[in-house]
Amino acid sequence: MSEALSVAYEAASGLLVSERIQSGASVNQDLRTLYDRDAYGNRTAAYQCSSNVTDTQCRAGATNGSVAQRQSGTTVLRYARTSYDSLGRYVTASRLPFATTAGGWNEQQATQVTARDEFGNATGQSAINGTTQAARFGVLGRPYFTKDNLGHASTTTFRLCGSGANCGTDPRFKFRAQTITAGSASSWTYFDVLGRPVMTVAQAFDSNPTTQQFTATCAFTDAHNRPTYQSEPFFLNATVSGDGSPTISGAACGGASYATTTAYDVLGRALTVTTPDGTTTNQYVGLSTFVTNARGYSGETIVNPMGEAVQTLDPGTVNGEGFRVGGASVHQGAAARDGGAAVDLLERRDRRVEEVKCVVTSVRCASAAGVRACQHPPDAGGWSIAANRRLRNGAVSKTYLRHCIIPVLPQSLGLSIQLCNCGYGSYVDGHALFATAVP
Repeated sequence: MSEALSVAYEAASGLLVSERIQSGASVNQDLRTLYDRDAYGNRTAAYQCSSNVTDTQCRAGATNGSVAQRQSGTTVLRYARTSYDSLGRYVTASRLPFATTAGGWNEQQATQVTARDEFGNATGQSAINGTTQAARFGVLGRPYFTKDNLGHASTTTFRLCGSGANCGTDPRFKFRAQTITAGSASSWTYFDVLGRPVMTVAQAFDSNPTTQQFTATCAFTDAHNRPTYQSEPFFLNATVSGDGSPTISGAACGGASYATTTAYDVLGRALTVTTPDGTTTNQYVGLSTFVTNARGYSGETIVNPMGEAVQTLDPGTVNGEGFRVGGASVHQGAAARDGGAAVDLLERRDRRVEEVKCVVTSVRCASAAGVRACQHPPDAGGWSIAANRRLRNGAVSKTYLRHCIIPVLPQSLGLSIQLCNCGYGSYVDGHALFATAVP
């Protein structure tokens, strides 16, 4: 399946003004979206219409008498409008079309912001169904209180650990947020010094024993704000205080029995992901990522030089396209062999990298003998070039960074080259590959 997309931008501002998909297809598939903007560049309306509706009819919306609101056949016309204040800073209302009993158009104001505080936070809103909402915010702009005319209400308060909040002995906890919602379970979130949530606690069922009054989850990050630990829900070792909040004993997250942990390499790529039922290992070579699951089976994802996935090989041995570490490597139904012994995928990969000797990080590099060894960074999809003892007459191997090694012989030999199959995911063993040069 393919989908064509064309876009148009305003010449002066460069802002998007229209999109069109499947141009020239059937009426209900050839759709275009038109955008209106105010003087500040805010998008004030979006219209989507089929190709049998003109731009004028499309933008007319509810005032368009030639297109029914309840479309029949292949005609499409839908839209939404948004209004802003006089300075173009805040949304004030949104308008949508509704159906009348006679089947016509009826554009109505769906929502409206009726009040804001001095910081621009919406403190009053109303909706077409008669619901009104009110909100208040703290001095730091954080939500404090919300309510509506249907009886729903929620209050959130913040307290420092050790000063109005019991946080146990975990040094990561610096302050706590408590949220009490009418008719719902209360919850507490504990934050670190950078304001990142570390532990979330909620009330458990009323009939639970005294040691199971609260459930919790914990999440840790490293110095680069990457997730490293995410626990499964567990019963918190805490008692109920006078105000209903948990009184924690010891290090709270130490009670988590099961968790998912992640380790990264120096480039920030996940190397291992350990879940409660096993470990998944990721290994990276050029444009391929090998994922070994907890059962020891490996799959591969291949991307192009722009990082877009072009092929995925599932783990296992389905259709002869899977690989298992420690067993015979199989691809496209053919086993790769080295000296008559089957070798696994990772061993072949490591040997090939050793032969090429050009896992590069710079744009240009050379061997000790001054021979050009590479041409581009591997992750950019360049070529690695190296002399190889298996090739005669000074031939070199040229490796595109998806493990397809192409032998290149000196033209002075008068030989033509039968290139290996460089299709996505095609693996060729070294012995067979280097024998592909023919007179």
